[in-house]
Amino acid sequence: MPRCAVAACLMLSMMFASTAGATVGDDDRLELLGWEPVDGKLYYLLHIGGLGDEPRLHFLPLRAGEPGEPRMVQSWYRGDARAVAQAFPGRLAELKARLKPLPDRALDGARLVVEHGPLRICPSAPVKPKDAAARAAVLARGEGADPETPVCRVLEVKVSWRGFGAEAKVDAWGGVTLLGVWPLPDERFALAVIRYTGKHFETGYAVEVPLLLRRAGEGG
Repeated sequence: MPRCAVAACLMLSMMFASTAGATVGDDDRLELLGWEPVDGKLYYLLHIGGLGDEPRLHFLPLRAGEPGEPRMVQSWYRGDARAVAQAFPGRLAELKARLKPLPDRALDGARLVVEHGPLRICPSAPVKPKDAAARAAVLARGEGADPETPVCRVLEVKVSWRGFGAEAKVDAWGGVTLLGVWPLPDERFALAVIRYTGKHFETGYAVEVPLLLRRAGEGG
């Protein structure tokens, strides 16, 4: 099964989660917007819990050299914060007007497999998780000298649906849920969204991440 190109999306989620940790924590929520048939892009908003700003607009290109590699639309967030906030509703309305809606969510035939890997130091965790036993296990292996060191478990996530599949590795405190699968107009691909506890501050918050599923036999 080909590995889905989701590293950039995972890093973006973790990066903005750290920013959100400076205020009041909350879950990150992904909102699918629709499909741009001219450019072959799938647009979505990432609502960053606790950030308090406008949601971050991303797209998944399906016709580029790296299909499914998430990209943030940086141009929407340049300049004065007040001007960005004022322009956001109009820009979003214009974008939605030209997007085609995705088919209904499907779960029949979908399969989620999660393999639990070893404990390791969380890559971006300003506050330790409340799991003294797990932290002690990592420290005993010499992976960290600070007793406050936060730890995570590496989860290998595999999603399959009607001949499509993808996999990714995530650093998580909690389990993974498959929120849904959406067929795409480009018949080489389908889209899945997973949710897991991946914001490593306070008591932990959930993040939602898109996975581009590839039809069996497609490269990637």
